[in-house]
Amino acid sequence: MREVIRHVVRLEERLVARVAAFATVRRSSIYATGFVIVTVATGVIRFLTLPNALADGDVAGDFRGFYHAGELVRLGQSAHLYDRLAEILRGESLEPPLMYPPLVASLYAPLSALPYGTALVVFWIVSLALWYAVSSILSREFHLTSPPRGLWQLVRFAPIAYSLAYGQMTVLWALALALFVVSLRRGRDVVAGLCLGLFALKRRASWAFFASFSSSADGRPPRRRSFREAP
Repeated sequence: MREVIRHVVRLEERLVARVAAFATVRRSSIYATGFVIVTVATGVIRFLTLPNALADGDVAGDFRGFYHAGELVRLGQSAHLYDRLAEILRGESLEPPLMYPPLVASLYAPLSALPYGTALVVFWIVSLALWYAVSSILSREFHLTSPPRGLWQLVRFAPIAYSLAYGQMTVLWALALALFVVSLRRGRDVVAGLCLGLFALKRRASWAFFASFSSSADGRPPRRRSFREAP
């Protein structure tokens, strides 16, 4: 048994050594750039070959749920916000449901007044603007790269590119988290607490923060002092 384990370990080491040659920082950057280019090109081709792709909700599946929820709020039908979720639980629908508090649906009410395709494009523009704000906040606080370069590095990160393509709200949580860290570093505990409180709208994220904070003896973030240290 030990010989088998040793053989497997050697095999893993050889495999990692070979893969490492293709996973350098430079090559990873090239792969990420290629991923974004291919994704955008695929979207453009799909849009040109299917002119009604946006209007029919063929892309940005998560945004479709937000758009529908915002429309219900705008039309005064908030009581039906979670009908889709109930239908899915009964196996009667595959449409994206609203899985956030009603306050989130109200944020999309103005967008629902626009045609779906136009609303989605506006959402993408606003999302990119907010990602630029995140890049600016972190670049200024930690003296990192310039905001435009930071934005380019962000959108090349596959999970962020995915969130943009599917019309998710990831940028709002990223902005709240960036403001939380900066506020905590500058001793603005009230503002930091308010930013952190926004995660109550996303239960899974709030539980993650609760677990992180409760792991320290005083109930504060374990690395609170390092947050406040000047760069």
